[in-house]
Amino acid sequence: MAAATVDRQTRFAHVERIKGPYGQTAATTIHAGTLAAIAGATGLIVPAADTAGQFVVGFHMKRSVAADGDTPEVMSGAAYLANDGTITVVNVGEMAMVLDDQTVTLAATAVNDIPVGVIEAVDATLG
Repeated sequence: MAAATVDRQTRFAHVERIKGPYGQTAATTIHAGTLAAIAGATGLIVPAADTAGQFVVGFHMKRSVAADGDTPEVMSGAAYLANDGTITVVNVGEMAMVLDDQTVTLAATAVNDIPVGVIEAVDATLG
């Protein structure tokens, strides 16, 4: 799957808390329901990607456009995310890694091994 180009209707298993406030990298659009990461070099929120130096902090609650002066809203919790087909029920209990802002994979597939969280369930419909 590719990075999101529109807001995503992410189904959440539970929401823990709202986090932030965070600044946003200039010239970015962040889509609701996608993975939120902090770019290590700047400390600013970016769409999660398999990019060295990022660390995932949660999910974007709303669409945020830097050029419009929006402020990202981020929450933590558990959600059903798309996976690249490498994750199956035998991987429950293992760590999921970022592939892009809406897709997770296993460490063997990811280049930079940016952890998202522990795989709690795998559902053919929900992710």
